[in-house]
Amino acid sequence: MNVQKLQRIALTFALVVACRISAGAQQSAQPSLPSPLQVLKPGAHQPPPTSTPLELNSKAQALISQAKYDEAILLLKQSISIEPNNAQAYTLLGVAYQQSKRLDLAIEAFLRLVKLKPDIALFQNSLGGALLDYGKPAEARAAFIRAVELDPSDFGSRFGIGSCYLKEKDYEHALDAYQNALGYNPSSPDVHIALGDVLEQLERHESSLAEYDAAIRLSPGLPGPVIGRATALAGLKRNFEAEQLVRALVAKTPKDPALISGLAQVLDAVGRHQDAIAQYKAAIKLTPTDGYLWGNLGWALYNASRYEESIEAGNKALTIDSTLAYVRFNLGLARIVENRPADADKEYAAAIKISSAPDIRAAINDLNDSVKRHPSLSLLISRQIDRLRLAEWKLIGLDPSLTRH
Repeated sequence: MNVQKLQRIALTFALVVACRISAGAQQSAQPSLPSPLQVLKPGAHQPPPTSTPLELNSKAQALISQAKYDEAILLLKQSISIEPNNAQAYTLLGVAYQQSKRLDLAIEAFLRLVKLKPDIALFQNSLGGALLDYGKPAEARAAFIRAVELDPSDFGSRFGIGSCYLKEKDYEHALDAYQNALGYNPSSPDVHIALGDVLEQLERHESSLAEYDAAIRLSPGLPGPVIGRATALAGLKRNFEAEQLVRALVAKTPKDPALISGLAQVLDAVGRHQDAIAQYKAAIKLTPTDGYLWGNLGWALYNASRYEESIEAGNKALTIDSTLAYVRFNLGLARIVENRPADADKEYAAAIKISSAPDIRAAINDLNDSVKRHPSLSLLISRQIDRLRLAEWKLIGLDPSLTRH
């Protein structure tokens, strides 16, 4: 079973939870994310000149709650033009940009905010959340660490540190950080879900199952820990239980592509590849621009020995998101099986450039499994395994000469 691919849905939930925790911390004091400020031009829509910054901020906050982000942004820029050091306006401006997915502008706004008020933990947390959303985990972690230095009881930032490590696929450090966060809020289901996800990545299935069960006890209605529990059960070869869990979720919410994808991954992991393919296609109909869905469909097609279709799905995934290293590795494997070593070399070379060490280890596991299915291709497969091991050693700073006997 390809454990890493089966766990991808759980990781998605973990990172969404991380963003939700950060956003929740922001909203408790109306924080947010940054954006470039532009002076309103004459003739642009402006509120009456008698409005004070406080009134403008209050109106903008109400507009944000109604998802009227552009209108709120206009008011907040006006508020800042009246009072340039207006921390509340910068906070709300960041929130408006972040919630409207203009993350670069949100980050800029939060940078302005922490420059104005560098010693407020909540503002550092807001900056960290925006940076994590934007895919800059190292910079986000620095902001979260600064928040914890300012306020050691800041659970959201401690959780955020773990999520940064998770984003980087540094699972051991993520585990330590989430366990640390748990000590500050043991009744949070989100921490138990995150711990379960990390433990699954480390293939510690019994321990992850315990964390998911704890999350379910704390919040029975959340789908994330149920999907995680199914993942752990599949890792323990308790396939029937895993499938029944996810099927029950899908029955309750039949149009949720994440749940349908979760069912597909369980079906693929237990060897029911054709059923998995059908479920992936159903999920793709609902969200046709999800690169992960196309990539996972490609893997299910590969498992079903439908190699040309697998390559087609993989290429579709990469047109949506070219950073999906696991998809490139899967394409390389399909090229090997088709006995096209030159094309396989190109795919593996491209994958290595965008891979982390865990990505490479997962690809090596896939290659080792493929030897059992295709013993006649063992020489081609072994050559790629050697290549990937060298790439992994370089990534972790190990001198390849020390591994030779």
